[in-house]
Amino acid sequence: MSARRPLPRASLPKVCWCLVRPGIIRTDMIAAVEKTYDDQDRLRAATAAAHGETSDLAKCVRAIADGYLDYCAGQVINADGGFHMRTL
Repeated sequence: MSARRPLPRASLPKVCWCLVRPGIIRTDMIAAVEKTYDDQDRLRAATAAAHGETSDLAKCVRAIADGYLDYCAGQVINADGGFHMRTL
């Protein structure tokens, strides 16, 4: 049995753990099936209704890295233009 004691909260480094969950991002990998995604009703019903760009993901990660989302620790950030949202 270990006699380890937890560190006091004040001595822990301030770290924001978040998960960025991307949607369909325009890359070489999806170029072959891009038309299939365009034809789906679900994509057209999304709020952004377009494929994301790598720069869109970079903005999300940058906001976390710059400390703008420190209070959102442990959250999943859906960077998918609304693709995850259910439609009526």
